[in-house]
Amino acid sequence: DWSSDVCSSDLVAVFLQGNAGYSSNSNILSSLDPVNDRIFRAGLGVTVVPQFSPKTLGIAHLEESWIRYDRLHDLNFSEFQSQLKLRHALSSQFSTEVGWTHEQFVDSGSGHQFLQNDTLQTAIVHQKNINDRLNFTSFLQTQYTFANPNDRTQFSNQIGTNLSYQISKELEAGFNYRFDINLFTQQERLDLYHQAIGSLSWKFAKYNRISLFSGLTFGNSSRSNLDFNGFLFGIGIESGIKVF
Repeated sequence: DWSSDVCSSDLVAVFLQGNAGYSSNSNILSSLDPVNDRIFRAGLGVTVVPQFSPKTLGIAHLEESWIRYDRLHDLNFSEFQSQLKLRHALSSQFSTEVGWTHEQFVDSGSGHQFLQNDTLQTAIVHQKNINDRLNFTSFLQTQYTFANPNDRTQFSNQIGTNLSYQISKELEAGFNYRFDINLFTQQERLDLYHQAIGSLSWKFAKYNRISLFSGLTFGNSSRSNLDFNGFLFGIGIESGIKVF
């Protein structure tokens, strides 16, 4: 989250960032007959963070990403995302967010836009420093997504926790758990999805980080042809500069 690198003296901070990653998933299509494939992802973005008060800041983010499958080439696509958020600190440990996210997904072969999402979201976040090295974060997020085609329109709740341990100034280990409840409003479908991920991150320079991660996904759906059980692992790199 680039907003955590904003200094209290900054009225507006601007970041340029890039990212690239490789991941493998044993059930990449969430199907009863699991398909194992690998994904390569790269993205470029810009984030603008204005501070409205010592406790309130805005976040405006634009990013273009390119996703390529190792075997399932017909699924290759690009994604454009724009996001606006307002974050307010309720106390030293609690903050709240409201925001809007716009997403466009375009097939890489035909150039056809196959999905567009507009999502309204609100969240409350709790952060606690257990000691100098150990930090615990939890959040509750509620969102409603207006989708085109509209059979992807859904109401979602997310509950998540993250436990991170600072091994050294540059090295951090973490464990992340997330539970999603997704109710599709234009079809008879309810998904319950869990994700448990362990990670190791090396911050080799300011605004530059390499991460390794591995974990499990599991859950169920009212759609009998879906199965979320799988194993995933991957590596990613994030790099950026603070323009001002």
